Amino acid sequence: MSHMFNKPYAAQSQSENGRVFIALVLSLVLVFVAGITLLVRSDYKRTVNESEDQLAYIAELLEQSVESTLAVANLHMWGMIDQIALTELGTTEEIESRYGDLLRKTVEDIDQINSVVLIATDGDVIWASVDNLSGRYLGDRQYFREALRLGEGEYAVGVPLIARGSGQRVTPIAWPVASPYGRVLGVIVSSLGEEYFSDLLTLTEFPSDLHVDIQASNGAAAFHSNEAPRGIGSTIISATREIASLGLTIDVSRSKHSVMSGFYLRTAGFIAVAIILFATAIGMAIRLKARSVQLATGLHRSKEDNYRIV
Repeated sequence: MSHMFNKPYAAQSQSENGRVFIALVLSLVLVFVAGITLLVRSDYKRTVNESEDQLAYIAELLEQSVESTLAVANLHMWGMIDQIALTELGTTEEIESRYGDLLRKTVEDIDQINSVVLIATDGDVIWASVDNLSGRYLGDRQYFREALRLGEGEYAVGVPLIARGSGQRVTPIAWPVASPYGRVLGVIVSSLGEEYFSDLLTLTEFPSDLHVDIQASNGAAAFHSNEAPRGIGSTIISATREIASLGLTIDVSRSKHSVMSGFYLRTAGFIAVAIILFATAIGMAIRLKARSVQLATGLHRSKEDNYRIV
């Protein structure tokens, strides 16, 4: 009796198994890369969306803060106007003797305003809490003409401008001095300064790189939180909110680089850990495959020896 051992067939079988194993490893690598890409992309979108939602919330919070504080200031201002609108305003000296202390106390008590200017119906300034304004003609100002047409409880907002004395941006606000009978005796003008908007930013903790712009519809700026120039070509994430009572728009923004800095660090750490774990798993699989091949080769040789003995 003779026995034949098919050595070429065994070698071919091992070669096919090796190709299948390599294809399986390559498939796992592709699935790993695709999974990492999908997770990173999902985390990227989530980070951008969270930043946009955060900026929208900050813009809404600032808008509500301005509206609420301005409503309080309006009530205080009309409380003072009701006291001085009982009789004709009179001359500068008469106003000073009768209402000077009241007007100055109003400036001190109302945090939102930084000055008070009393203008007669002909447009001449008859009293002012700041120097170099008494006697000046302001009848050509838009907020003055608009305030003359308003009634009790209302106010007019002017276009932001640069104050001549301080050089700072201010937003004029004008209230009509209306008598109990509805007759307008004059106009009281004040302004919201940059320090007013700046103080609102200190009410809560905002990101240090947050940039806030408040401007009128014609582009005139009422406030800039940061004058630092932006990088050329840098991508900005922003949100806007309108302050209806002032006719101003709040724009809050952050550079995309600062927003994504945490994402970059998180992604780098995640990818590094994932690659190490995946490489370890693949290495173990390759070692196990190598041992399996060694065992199969040993078994094949043992069978070959048995056949030869027989």
